[in-house]
Amino acid sequence: MMRYVLLFTCCHAVQYKVTFKRVSAFAKPGTAVRGDVDDATCPYRFDLYAGGRSRKAGERERSSIIVSTERAVDATWTLRLIGEKVAVEADGGCRFTAKNRESKGVPFVTPEILPRFVDEDGTVCCECDVTEWPPTEAVSWPDALPAADVRPKRELHAGATFVPIWRDLKQRANLGEKGCYGGVDYVVERVSVDGEAAFEAAPGAILTVRPAYPLVRRLERVWPVDVREDEIPVALSSADYTALTGVGFAGVAAAWLAIAGFLATQVGGLVEVPTLSMTPTIEPGDTLVVERVTPRFRSPAVGDVVVFDAPAALKRVSGNSKAQLYVKRVAAVAGDRVRVDDDGGVSVNGAPRRSPAGDRVCDLPEARAELKRVLGDARRSKIAVEELSVPRGSVYVLGDCADVSVDSRVWGPLRTSEIRARPLNTLKGRR
Repeated sequence: MMRYVLLFTCCHAVQYKVTFKRVSAFAKPGTAVRGDVDDATCPYRFDLYAGGRSRKAGERERSSIIVSTERAVDATWTLRLIGEKVAVEADGGCRFTAKNRESKGVPFVTPEILPRFVDEDGTVCCECDVTEWPPTEAVSWPDALPAADVRPKRELHAGATFVPIWRDLKQRANLGEKGCYGGVDYVVERVSVDGEAAFEAAPGAILTVRPAYPLVRRLERVWPVDVREDEIPVALSSADYTALTGVGFAGVAAAWLAIAGFLATQVGGLVEVPTLSMTPTIEPGDTLVVERVTPRFRSPAVGDVVVFDAPAALKRVSGNSKAQLYVKRVAAVAGDRVRVDDDGGVSVNGAPRRSPAGDRVCDLPEARAELKRVLGDARRSKIAVEELSVPRGSVYVLGDCADVSVDSRVWGPLRTSEIRARPLNTLKGRR
């Protein structure tokens, strides 16, 4: 039995050998095989989900291992699956507490590749190097950023999930080059401070991260990637980002386009777009040049893009009562008959509504599933209806990226009196 115990900087590291028996490469998502550990005193439990953790898109596409314990401890680990002629490893971590007994899944391979690690008896062998970290004092963060921005960085540690936010196009381009896209949920696999492994992040730390869910094809790359902590202008927790945007989709950066910092002039202004609701017509990083005069004198036509105040129904759905502006495209006007199916598909006057951006251009399965749930909740609450005639003085608005857009399908028609501006031009950000 191979084992080593190391003591360095008050950390405790142990290697365990874990055996998973009767593993099927064709297991259904959510089916777990508990691992047998070579040490009866091991305080950790290892569960292999050969078919993925759940049926959610992304989780069912990756075999993963979940680590759990009843102890309250900060721990990191490296897991290695060992086949006859091949091995693969992945890192993870977790701050185990009384309320958090289970880590996020550590993804290894797709279920199609897993058979390379399963022997004739259906056994999978795994080595796990676990390091337990002692409690640390609070990290002293610099005051270069406002306190509200710095505070969430104190929650960065191995196993944590965060959402990077950029403040200008230069920051966006720099993060994008490194694969750390604004508005996407990332899981921290490893933390390195001054070249040494660590649990907590500190100023200047290197974070090894991967997206918490599959991204659209053009954003995918070889994961994980390394990014310096100080290259991330703002790092919000997923909960804080959800509160900021009003509603969040699981494995999706933002549910709709919330426009902040709109220049409240009477004639026009500029606004930088941070999220995905109107992708690809208006993408994160684009800047809209808008004018506020025309909406006062002319009702919008089908196909027009409009900027508007949040209607009361939208505030009810999002739970966000703050004054915000949103942008959508007009899909139907007064007198048009609109029907919405259970999956969010829309027909206007009997004809299917097609996004000008094309049907699957924003292909986010997790978001579609979550939108279906949100739509169902809105219908049960009598906020949304399956079919309606757009009333006088109103329009029906939709996002071009239907997968992530909480729009009139969920909260109903928009009164034209709530429209505040229309875009004149889109200044494309750096791609």
